[in-house]
Amino acid sequence: MSQLRLWYADEVYANLVLQIRWRVNLAKAIQACSSAARLCNTISSQRSSAVSTQTPTRKEAATAMIPLWLKIAYNLFVCVLVPIYWRQYGPANFLWFSDIALLALVAALWLESPLLVSMMALAVLLPELAWNVDYFFRLATGVSLIGLTNYMFDTSIPWFIRGLSLFHVALPILLIWMLHRLGYDRRALLWQTIVAAVVLPLSYLFSNPRDNVNWVYGFGEQQQTMIPGPLFVLCLMVMFPLVVYLPMHLLLDRLFDRS
Repeated sequence: MSQLRLWYADEVYANLVLQIRWRVNLAKAIQACSSAARLCNTISSQRSSAVSTQTPTRKEAATAMIPLWLKIAYNLFVCVLVPIYWRQYGPANFLWFSDIALLALVAALWLESPLLVSMMALAVLLPELAWNVDYFFRLATGVSLIGLTNYMFDTSIPWFIRGLSLFHVALPILLIWMLHRLGYDRRALLWQTIVAAVVLPLSYLFSNPRDNVNWVYGFGEQQQTMIPGPLFVLCLMVMFPLVVYLPMHLLLDRLFDRS
């Protein structure tokens, strides 16, 4: 009888030990699973935060783009201007750097190209500033500073055509805004220098002293006679990059650095 009791006590003790061990192991397993879940959540949140800082949200990406309405409105304006200008001034008029910029910005807007915008900014921001100063000074005082906008006060030119020429007021503003949105591309200095090396000789070949496209026949209304015409054009091909493009390049690179 005593042996049976001892055997029963041993069985109870053994079962109790097994239950304790099983519960301890279960608690450890639960704790391990909980730790693993917390670790996974931490890694997932870190990855999500890293992706969110590197990849813009859909809203941010949309605001980084040039608005569609601006692209369409600009296209419509150019489509109206080109045939009217062609008839009034002739095709050689589109060799003016300002007209080239007007047309190039059609592609720059749709492609959202920093290079095209930067090239056109180098080409026309400084001349457009001079145009606006001359125009508004004469508008306010009746006196012309440099004669750059005399045609805007020529009553023989229809007012509607002169009104279209007010794109010279909006063009530099649009360029600066696009540089702000897209940034300045340092390659613009080289490429715009190449464009000028092509456009200036073409302006000399296809325009005349009266139109004096891009001032290839001299500064001002009178044709220069100090040096031969081709040599003067060659001087312009050196002067534009050094005097106009390079200072503007340094300024825009500082103001609108893409990095």
